[in-house]
Amino acid sequence: MAAALRALPDSALRMPGGEADWNVAETFAHATAARRWLPRAAALAAAGEWPAEPPVVQPGIPGRADATRDALLEKSRRSMAESAARIAGHEADPCPLDHPLIGHLRCGEWLLWAGVHDLMHLEQLDRIGKAARG
Repeated sequence: MAAALRALPDSALRMPGGEADWNVAETFAHATAARRWLPRAAALAAAGEWPAEPPVVQPGIPGRADATRDALLEKSRRSMAESAARIAGHEADPCPLDHPLIGHLRCGEWLLWAGVHDLMHLEQLDRIGKAARG
């Protein structure tokens, strides 16, 4: 994800992002938010810390339109590493998170899902980068 984002010219961050009417920054921020929050929910479940008021998933929320490269990457890396460490050894544990499009996954499956979601958006970035470079 970092390499794909860094390979884009600066002007590409404000180009159409291939998702609804979002620009690239909004689409990438959406992808990194999903990568932070869904595995984080799984990490809470794995640690036995599921909140009394469970998180509500709202798919299709764009990120900040004016997000910078560094802001897009730093939070995502740190959060994913923390979640993966907490899930380790609990990959097959159930996660009560209810996603309106996906349903329920086990804790480790949320990490896998985050990777697949990243790949979908990486394909978008690749197409946008090629278009931006001509």
